[in-house]
Amino acid sequence: MVGLLTVLVGMWAPRGALDFPDACADGPRLTLAAAGDLVMQPFVQWKGTRDGFETLWSALAPVFREADVTYLNLEGPIAEGLTWRAGRVPPRSAAEVARALALQSWSKTADQIDRDLEPYTGYPRFNYPPALAGALRRGYVDIVSTANNHSLDRHGVGVDATLDALDAAGVCSTGTRRRGARLAWSTVMDVRGFRLAWLGCTIHTNGLPDRHGQVRSCVEPTQRAELLAEIARLRDQVDAVIVTPHWGWEYKDWANKHQRAFAHAALDAGATLVLGTHPHVVQPVERHTTPDGRDTLVAWSLGNFVNAHFREGTRTSFVLVVGLTRRADGRAVINGVRHVPFWMEHRMGPNRMGVVPLDRRDPRHRAAAQRLAKAIPPGLALRPGEPLETTPDCRVASAGSSAATASPALRLDWLTEPRCHVVAP
Repeated sequence: MVGLLTVLVGMWAPRGALDFPDACADGPRLTLAAAGDLVMQPFVQWKGTRDGFETLWSALAPVFREADVTYLNLEGPIAEGLTWRAGRVPPRSAAEVARALALQSWSKTADQIDRDLEPYTGYPRFNYPPALAGALRRGYVDIVSTANNHSLDRHGVGVDATLDALDAAGVCSTGTRRRGARLAWSTVMDVRGFRLAWLGCTIHTNGLPDRHGQVRSCVEPTQRAELLAEIARLRDQVDAVIVTPHWGWEYKDWANKHQRAFAHAALDAGATLVLGTHPHVVQPVERHTTPDGRDTLVAWSLGNFVNAHFREGTRTSFVLVVGLTRRADGRAVINGVRHVPFWMEHRMGPNRMGVVPLDRRDPRHRAAAQRLAKAIPPGLALRPGEPLETTPDCRVASAGSSAATASPALRLDWLTEPRCHVVAP
C-alpha cells in the first residue's frame, strides 16, 4: 500500500491553484496514476533482464496496483531481435541477452562491440528486450504512449513489433500504428464503468523518416488539426479525453510557448487531461479553465520514470495521481490531484538499481524535494499511511455520501482490466 512508501514532505504548501470545485461531488470515481519516460541504457536493461524489469519500479507497485489506471511513456521499441538497421538476429535466451547487455555496459572491451549486430541497445537508438512487455503488465502498467522521438529507432518494422509485443502482453498503447493501418489514432479504454480516450503524439522522431505514417505528430499542421478535431468528436462519446504529447525542450523545467499553445488548444477542444513527457525533468502541473467553464489539468512534463540519466534533476520525479468523478448530470470531472515523489537510483550497483522513495537523510533527496516543490505543491504529496485518495478532505464533507467517504478499491482484476480498442475511422 501507499503507506509502505516513505514520502518526503518536509515543507507544506497550500493546494490553491490545484483545488477543484467538484472535489466532493457525489458519483462513481476513478483514480489514474501517471509517470514519465521509461528510458533505459544497457546496464539498466541488464538489471531488468536479470531480475525482471518490474523490479526496477517495485517501490511504486503499491501505487500502480491501487490506481484504477496506470500510464507511462515507453521511450523506445520492444522489437525482438531487430538491429539498428532493422536486420534480424536469431532469438536469444534470457541468459544470452543478459550477457550481451552486460558486455555493452561493463566490459572494458565494450567499445569493440559491433552494436550494429546487437538487437538490444541504448542511446542514441534504443531497443528493449521482449521481456519488458510482460513486465509492464506484471508491474500494473495499463497503457503506454509509443509516440516519442525514439519511436522509429528500429524503423517501421520496429513499430509493428512493439505493438505486437504490447498487445500480446495485454498493455494498451497510443500514438503509433502498424504499417498500412487506416484506423483512427485514438485508443479508447473501458475501465470501472468509465470510458477514457487516449491520444498520443510527438514533436519529432530524431530525424528518422516516418515512411509509413506510423507515428502521430503533434506539430505537423494537418495531423495537429486532425487531432484537435478528434478530441472535439470524442469529448461527447467518452468520460474523459487524455492527450499525451511528447514535447518541449529537454532538461528545461518550464513549458515553452509551443507547449502552452498546443495544450490550451487541446483542452479547449474538449480534453480533460494533458500529460506531457520528453524534457526528462519535471515541469509544473497546472489547472486550466476552458472557455466553456471546464476545469482541466496539464502536467507540462512528468519527468523521467525508470532511466539511466546521471543529472540529479533527471533522476527526480513523481507519479501524478488524478481523480475523476462522474457527477449526477453524467459529466466526468476532475476531483483532485496528489503525487508520489521518487528518485531513480542506479549508482549503487545492480542490487539497488531502481526507483526509491525520497529519504530526508539523503542530501540529494532533499535537493530533489526542492525541485519538485516548483512543479507541484508539497502539500499534495501522499504521506506514509495514506490511501490513494485524491480528495482526503471530503471524508467528512458529507456523512451520507459513499462517494465522498469511500477510498478506491484495491484493483485485483488487473490481468483482465482495463479493456482498450482502437477507434474506427
